[in-house]
Amino acid sequence: MRTKRILKVIAACLGVLLLLMVSAVALVNTDYVQDRVVPRVVTALSEKLQTRVSLGRLNFDLFRQDVCLHDLYIEDREQRPLLRVELLAADVDLLALMRRELRIPEVRVEGVKAELHKAPDDSVANYQFIVDAFKSQGKKDEAETKHKKKQALAFDIYRFSVEDVEVNFNERTFSLGALRCVREVPDSVSEPVRHVVVEDFYFKNVHNRPRKNVGKPNRGYFDPQYLEVTAGLKLDIDYLHKDSLHAVLHDCVVTDTITGIDIRELSTAIAATPKAMVLQDLLVRLQQTTVHIDSCELQLPDKKTGRPFAYHTTWIYGEAILQDIARPFAPPLKNFTMPVQFRTRMYGDVDSLAFTNVEVYTADKQLKVASRGIIRNLKDKYALHVHFDVPRMKVTSRKAEAIIRQFPIKRFLMEQLDELEYVTYRGGFDVFYKREVFSGVVGTKVGALIVDLTVDGQKYYLTGHVGTQHFKIGKVVDMERLGDVSMTADFKFDISRKRTAVMRHRKGGRLPMGEVSAHVTEASYFVAKTTNLQAHIVSDGALAEGKLMMPGGHMDLFCTFSFTNTQELKKMKIKPGVKFHGLSFERKEKKKAEKEAAKKEAERKRKAKKAK
Repeated sequence: MRTKRILKVIAACLGVLLLLMVSAVALVNTDYVQDRVVPRVVTALSEKLQTRVSLGRLNFDLFRQDVCLHDLYIEDREQRPLLRVELLAADVDLLALMRRELRIPEVRVEGVKAELHKAPDDSVANYQFIVDAFKSQGKKDEAETKHKKKQALAFDIYRFSVEDVEVNFNERTFSLGALRCVREVPDSVSEPVRHVVVEDFYFKNVHNRPRKNVGKPNRGYFDPQYLEVTAGLKLDIDYLHKDSLHAVLHDCVVTDTITGIDIRELSTAIAATPKAMVLQDLLVRLQQTTVHIDSCELQLPDKKTGRPFAYHTTWIYGEAILQDIARPFAPPLKNFTMPVQFRTRMYGDVDSLAFTNVEVYTADKQLKVASRGIIRNLKDKYALHVHFDVPRMKVTSRKAEAIIRQFPIKRFLMEQLDELEYVTYRGGFDVFYKREVFSGVVGTKVGALIVDLTVDGQKYYLTGHVGTQHFKIGKVVDMERLGDVSMTADFKFDISRKRTAVMRHRKGGRLPMGEVSAHVTEASYFVAKTTNLQAHIVSDGALAEGKLMMPGGHMDLFCTFSFTNTQELKKMKIKPGVKFHGLSFERKEKKKAEKEAAKKEAERKRKAKKAK
């Protein structure tokens, strides 16, 4: 009987205790208790942050094991709006919490708006006080740190979502339609997979200063200070640990309405450790351009060990239509719709970029280029140096004409180009700050040219030197009686649009502006051959006038000529002439030297004969 009575008492106590717990939980779930908690939370936060904090409502339901904060508002220290959050909700697994495991089935954040400010000088940002309030105060002793590590909870979130976010930071605006992350454990594997989705990402960065391309029609719109980017992506993280990551990026699109960058598809597999990152099967697709990279390995920098940033790739290949990059990087390519196929390898670091095994060609093989090159001083545009060696290049004249017609430029000597049949190039080129230099051998069906060209992008002149042996100039200019020419020439042409526009307005014309000085070592006309000719041509854009002279001892033969159109050289006006003169000082000295040499030779022969 006593045992039975004890059991009844225990059962009654347990019943009362259970009733108290249920009543307490029910009481906590009531609006009355929760409304009493809100002021305490607000007061605590206000005192800690030393600014105004308000909270519309705080709900926590122990039965459903969730907590919700509504309408959180925080001001900065100057009483300006800093942060608004319409909803912050979290579900917590209380049973797991009793096992020292913090399992959160779902976290939801909605309606976030932040106004962040930081002056250009070294003044403190208006949000810094929040960072300072919640950061750890000083270093803790080693024993306490070890104790905290032992007491740390196992932490995991199964679902996480953020919706309707807007952040303003000085001139920058950032917004996000949605960010969702779902943790899933497939039946076939033990490792969880995290699915991340980003929708309606928006970033705008606009400064008060003019864009870099203002007043520069040949410069692209890309300027990191002026961006308006929209993007979206999906990321599947199938392996995530403290020192390693493996993920697959797909369905990524990026568009910048200001610069014109339009990435229609970006996908890759990512494997990363603290030391390196490897990208496999990287695909970038623009509107009409596709780029594939089989593998790209990046060495990640580390200041402590001194490890630098570096990278290298296996084959990069694809098909490009250069019109796709015209607006952001090269407006003169806006009409370039010719498909070009390519392949190369690449490696570099923070200050250099090298290309090896470069091949560029068209599908019909009428254009084929092989090269290799390096770009140095990437971080300093004034010291930037691009160098490429071109061991071989060949393009048919028909394809060369098609390429030229892709550019919005004045076209000269197009009919003459057709007579070359093909153009080859072996040499190299260098690009410096506003200056390009080309040096090599240009080959054609009618002869070869040794060329050295310089494009001055500051003063806008094209200068250079050309030399040739046995060039069939008559075939090029459609003058059958003019035969092979051996010559060297120096030239200078004005490529300034402003100066050309002024001259065109004043005189009209279809010619380039510049001058050419040439020394013809040998030339033939019909059956006659001549040597040692001097030529000089000057063009003002409307009229080209020249003089060809063959100097002699007492008589110079010369002719003057003029033309107004390179496409109608047959209509060239030619006027021959003769100039009589005494011997020049140089000619006199030469004849004197010849007489002295002849005299010495005769004396030598006389002495030799006498010795016999």
